[in-house]
Amino acid sequence: MRVAVVGAGAAGAVLANTLQQQGVAVEVFDKARGPGGRMATRRHGRHAFDHGAQYFTLRDPRLTGLTADWVKAGVIAPWSSSGSAAEPRWVAVPGMNALARHLLEPTPVHWRSTVTALARDSGAWRLYDADRRLGEGFDRVVLALPGPQVRSLLDGLGGWDGRLANVAMAPCWAVMLADFDAPPKPGPAGGEHLDDPQLAWIAHDAGKPGRAAAGDTWVLHATDAFSRRAFEQPAEHVADGLWQRFAALKGLSERPPGHLVAHRWRYARVTEPLGEACLWSAELGLGACGDWCLGPRVEAALLSGLAMADALMAPATTPQ
Repeated sequence: MRVAVVGAGAAGAVLANTLQQQGVAVEVFDKARGPGGRMATRRHGRHAFDHGAQYFTLRDPRLTGLTADWVKAGVIAPWSSSGSAAEPRWVAVPGMNALARHLLEPTPVHWRSTVTALARDSGAWRLYDADRRLGEGFDRVVLALPGPQVRSLLDGLGGWDGRLANVAMAPCWAVMLADFDAPPKPGPAGGEHLDDPQLAWIAHDAGKPGRAAAGDTWVLHATDAFSRRAFEQPAEHVADGLWQRFAALKGLSERPPGHLVAHRWRYARVTEPLGEACLWSAELGLGACGDWCLGPRVEAALLSGLAMADALMAPATTPQ
């Protein structure tokens, strides 16, 4: 069996890894230059920023064995300054994209490959970008992409348009800060959820495990409401405005830091999940998975990827 997985985020990475362990030939296609999806790490000189997902939980029993393996491999660690001892907030080390990178180590990945169309002939799938054929001869294709992108790419394939239309995701503006004249003082928790009209989250990113060489870095996440209002605004304008709000909350000088960059996540957080672990058509050999299936958590993405692997390996008994 040959399987194409479109998307190298948490769901796609754990799916590809699980299938390979069961002897399936897998190839992954992703439009980015590296793994992680929204479990992202951006580097700028000596600085590194987790500007997407900030941490994750691993509550479900299906993840217990994987958690132990990942700790042993040194790719995750508890963010001890956040959460409780009973339920730690985990982070990947040395950056959030390290977990996906670890899971994808044995898998052929086609980076900078944006899949824009699918075609099926004589039971085999072909993948295309805007200009060329990316791959062919696949028995199964799984889309591990944000729900709205899955709906757009499928364009009626699978008969899931009605269910996918109910999935909703909110955008988020993220701001990366470093090179302060006088660095802000971290709070006791390292990362803080805020009740604020503009900022939903602030984090001393450099305080996470394994970030000692990343410089004194901070990450801000805007609220859903602010991100929607400011969705089309220039990144420089958004960065400046959210920096000023952060400075006011922290009692800092309004002089901006040397590194002040905003990034817009179009599909950042699931607000209306599908309510199913994944979508699968055994007849077509076509599936879809991601956090949008179950909820706005990295753990939801991992569980969706594992459920997708189960469905794909047992298609005859899996409801369509």
